[in-house]
Amino acid sequence: MADALDLRHRLPQLWQQIRAGRLRVWQARKVAAATRHLSADAARQVDAAVAELIISLPWNRFQLVLAAKIIEADPKAAEERTKIWEAERFVRSRNTEQSGLRLLIARANAGDVIWFMATVNRIADILHLKGDFDSADARRSKAIGILAQPALALQLLWEFRGEQHPAVEPQRSDELIDNQPDPLPERPSDAPTGNAPEEGVSDPVTPSTDRQLIVQPTGIDNRRLRPQVVLHVHLSQEALLASLANGPGGAGCGAARLEGVGPMTLGQVQRFLAQTACDVKVQPVIEPDDMPPVDAYEVPRRIREAMFLRTPASCFPFSARVGRRVDLDHTVPYRPPDRGGPPGQTAVGNLGALSRSEHRLKTHNRWRVRQPEPGVYLWRSPTKAHYLVTNAGTCTLGDGNFAALVWNATAPAAAEASEDTAA
Repeated sequence: MADALDLRHRLPQLWQQIRAGRLRVWQARKVAAATRHLSADAARQVDAAVAELIISLPWNRFQLVLAAKIIEADPKAAEERTKIWEAERFVRSRNTEQSGLRLLIARANAGDVIWFMATVNRIADILHLKGDFDSADARRSKAIGILAQPALALQLLWEFRGEQHPAVEPQRSDELIDNQPDPLPERPSDAPTGNAPEEGVSDPVTPSTDRQLIVQPTGIDNRRLRPQVVLHVHLSQEALLASLANGPGGAGCGAARLEGVGPMTLGQVQRFLAQTACDVKVQPVIEPDDMPPVDAYEVPRRIREAMFLRTPASCFPFSARVGRRVDLDHTVPYRPPDRGGPPGQTAVGNLGALSRSEHRLKTHNRWRVRQPEPGVYLWRSPTKAHYLVTNAGTCTLGDGNFAALVWNATAPAAAEASEDTAA
């Protein structure tokens, strides 16, 4: 009853979508429950912002947008809620059915979890360098036991402070929480295991056999022992200006997006950066439309970064895939220059993010895609159904004459003839 009343009187545009049969009732009820604490004006602001997106975005992507719009509608209330949630943090352990093992469960600030997982991954990598070739998950489990003894963890981090395996790059926030494959190749048994001990520092300690307390010399620069993590925090111009207007430490200024975590209040971002003493590097503004192309097949880092800033999700119809761990597919298939390929084929306007399974569908299952404008993707399925995909979601065009006219109008005749022949 409460959901129905909220939708009828506080969320009128969603109510109209339900009456028109374009919106599932359970989805509308989720929005009503999420906005119930807002004032009537704030609820209508959220309603106007999400009424069209809810029918074009997959549900998991829509939830991220909804969370951000709720923060923007009432930033001060959002900041108060985050402080209440932060007070409910916990760490617990419980028994499992496997003898000798226990399950560790924690709820903590997203920033703390990112730093913790980064340190766990770093220690797991060090164990690999020392000759432990168990799976990555098993080595992460061992790393928790090492972190339970800070002196031992400090010894390992100090010993390997200058050694970084060439296959390992600084990890991003979206890679630290998910289960990830072992990034390190197998190390030969006769390979060196680390730097030589410095004068005044004890010999390396094998974690599995020696649990003695180790005291390091004073004057250690803790910044050299930190794991390398790249955090991407996205702020809108409006949120940044509002924060500056409120002065240092001002809360209730809007929403930010931390990749791999989701929408956060600016107060949460400020507390995280202050408490962890992060080295903040403000990157130059990247304009995807001004990114020069390259002739090579491989996508350089600057173009990859511009792609994810422009479209942070897969361009496949109704795809729920969000994040950087995707393939960048050439919309017009790449042709080497020595075989007549034109220059500048690897460009922002000729790339699209796809998950590995979506990439295979496009390559091997007669799905066709065109990109009439950068960031606008027109898809045709094997059954001739057409979809228009942008960063705002997916619009179904159907398989009628109008969709066929749009499809035929987006490519030169030569390309159309070659595609029809391939199909």
